[in-house]
Amino acid sequence: MNSACLSSIFDLSPSGIIAFNNKGVATAINHAALQMLKLSKQLHLGISSDALESELNKKCLHKIRHDGEVDTSLLITMDENPLIIKRIIKANPHSKTASEIHYFYDITHETNVSEMKTELLFTAAHELRASLASIQGYAELLAKRSQDEQSSEFLGIILKQSNRLSNMINDILDLGRSDRENILELNTEKLDVNELVEEIAKDFFVYRKPIVTKLPKPIFIDADKEKLTQAIINIFSNAKNYSDENSSINININLDADSNMVGIQVADKGMGMTPIQQSQLFTRFYRANPEGNIVGTGLGLCFVKEILELHLGGVEVHSQKGEGTQVTLWLPTVDNSTWH
Repeated sequence: MNSACLSSIFDLSPSGIIAFNNKGVATAINHAALQMLKLSKQLHLGISSDALESELNKKCLHKIRHDGEVDTSLLITMDENPLIIKRIIKANPHSKTASEIHYFYDITHETNVSEMKTELLFTAAHELRASLASIQGYAELLAKRSQDEQSSEFLGIILKQSNRLSNMINDILDLGRSDRENILELNTEKLDVNELVEEIAKDFFVYRKPIVTKLPKPIFIDADKEKLTQAIINIFSNAKNYSDENSSINININLDADSNMVGIQVADKGMGMTPIQQSQLFTRFYRANPEGNIVGTGLGLCFVKEILELHLGGVEVHSQKGEGTQVTLWLPTVDNSTWH
């Protein structure tokens, strides 16, 4: 590819590009960068990276991270119609002419759409909470008056699931208010993972029974039972919804003795995901298969990740398109000296 063609591609790129040589001097600025950042090729080509950064600070606001530090990767132009710009810096120390390249992406539209979705979700959550409170109140009244054993059992299930839904709605509202500042509080207790998973699976899988493989001895964790239950149900729900009803779902509890972590692994033989889909799984409102008949907001796995991180754990996902998905929730164990 000749230099004229490369130059044309560089200038026509919708992303802003600024290249610096190994001395920190701007050697190239494309048209998109000039427009986005309101720069002048005559004034800014050939200046140092520090001087250019000073210019950007005059023209743009920076996001302040939760720890109080400036996030230089996100810029907001100070215009009548401000742009939200994402900056990614790539380094190539072996190049003398472009040892560092700054890429600028206009994410204004995506950010606005995401904020609209978030606002809609939180408005709906407020309305749902009010309606759910009424359902819970009447269910509690009926449960107190019920003389029939089976009716009492069914009303108990309604109350249990409506309370869980109410807690999920409250967490959605908390998550929105905190903007992912981990405002969610944990009410931890000592739990046996074998018993917890068996209890949740029994309540969730009414007709389609999974294959559950437990550990031969009790394994304990300190966890918020309600929030961890939400996370596990979300994984169960995905395995059920995204696989054929005649295929098997396997739930395995595994222990990594070296790291003192226990894994709750849920494996299905469903539609699976591509590597690109997997890379976006924990992005808010992202749905790997939005074209189907499966209802969802694209927030489920975000909550799962949030809850596991609050427990000092993590989420591991392995999937192949057309072959199925395996999700493991890792949690630190406590009081498991009998295993060593």
